[in-house]
Amino acid sequence: MRISPIHLKIKIDAIVLILFASLCSCDSSENNHQQALTLNFDAAIGNQRFHTGEIFEAPVGSGTFRIERFKLYISNLILTNVDGEDYLVPNSYHLLDFSEPSLQVDIPNVPVDNYNRLSFMIGVDEVSNKSIDHVGDLDPTNDMVWNWNVGYKFLLLEGNYFPSESNETIGLVYHIGFDENTRRLEYEIKEKSPSYSFRLNVNSLFDSQHQIDFNELSNITFSKADARKVADNYSDGFIQME
Repeated sequence: MRISPIHLKIKIDAIVLILFASLCSCDSSENNHQQALTLNFDAAIGNQRFHTGEIFEAPVGSGTFRIERFKLYISNLILTNVDGEDYLVPNSYHLLDFSEPSLQVDIPNVPVDNYNRLSFMIGVDEVSNKSIDHVGDLDPTNDMVWNWNVGYKFLLLEGNYFPSESNETIGLVYHIGFDENTRRLEYEIKEKSPSYSFRLNVNSLFDSQHQIDFNELSNITFSKADARKVADNYSDGFIQME
C-alpha cells in the first residue's frame, strides 16, 4: 500500500505533537514535585532592631557599642522528612550581610515532602574551606577569606566600643573561622510553609555560654581558644526560628 506524501506528513506531525505533549507532561509533573523555599532573617540586639551605625548598650559589662559591619555564612542546608530521610540542598552556601537588618535567602527546586526538621551550618564545611577558588557567595571578593591556608571567615563583626568610664574609643574586630568552629543548628518544622523566618540576636554572640566583655576582649581573629568561645555562643540561641 502506497502512502501519499500528504498522509505521511500528517502522521509525522501527529507523532511530533504526541512527543511534545509527553515531554511537556513530564516537565509539568516534575515541577509539581518541586517547590521554592524562602528563609527570612532579621537581626536584633536584645529587643531592639539591629541597624549598622546605631549605638546600643554593651551586652556584657558597661558602656555602649556600635557595629559597622556584620556578616556570616550559613551553609549545607538539610531538610529531614518524617521518615528520617535527609535532603541536602546542593551548593547551599549563603552569605548573610547585615548592612540591612532583614535578609532573604531563596532556595529553588526543593522536592515536595513532609519535612519536620530543618538544619544548617554556621560556617563553611571543611572541603570548601580548603579552597578559596569559588564563585557566588563564596567568592573571595566578598571579603570573607583570609587565604588558602586558613580559609574563610565564618562570621565577621566589626565596630567600636565606648567604655562608660572614659572617652576612649576601642575598635571591635571579631573574625571567626577555622574548621572546628562550624556549628550545625537544627529546628523543628511545626507547620508546612513555603517560607520560614529566623531572628538573630547579636547579643547572644557575647552573652551566652561564654561572657565576652568588650573591655577585656575586643579583638578575636587567630586565637583558636577565643574563637571557640564565640562559636559556642552562636550555637546556643543566637538564631531562633520564629
